[in-house]
Amino acid sequence: MADSPRSFYLLGSMGMTIPVGLGVATASGLRTLVFEGDGGLLMNLGGLASVAKFGPDNLSIVIVDNGAYVSTGCQEVNLSSTQGIEHIARSCGLVNVCTFDTGSVENDILNWVGRAGLRLAVLKTQAKKIDAPFVPLAPEKMTARFIASCEQARPLNPDRDGEDAN
Repeated sequence: MADSPRSFYLLGSMGMTIPVGLGVATASGLRTLVFEGDGGLLMNLGGLASVAKFGPDNLSIVIVDNGAYVSTGCQEVNLSSTQGIEHIARSCGLVNVCTFDTGSVENDILNWVGRAGLRLAVLKTQAKKIDAPFVPLAPEKMTARFIASCEQARPLNPDRDGEDAN
């Protein structure tokens, strides 16, 4: 995917990243790349069905499949061990679906999601318990920043401004 002002990138929001990405891609016409975890996908599987139904050709989705809810303590996500994300995505009606491992990140996966058409890539990786920092922004501030970013058609920078929750 070309890094240009005509691209939009979305990261995290556990369960809502895919539906929001669908809305951004549909409403803006911008090439949109969404990153979601397997836990977030499990929280809103209906998002895949909506993506398949509306099928914008400017949307690519990368699901990071580490088998765990890492941000809340590494609890197991029972998604990989059942049918697998690729199978579930195809069952929802998505056609361009492929699985990659972490060795493919630098080359294959980026080239694949950058192609034209609606695409979903599953990135298989290992869970690693982390000490995730608290995001110091109030929800209203995050909402305002997201709206402003959409209006300016540029990606969000989560580290920008060092703003606090007040």
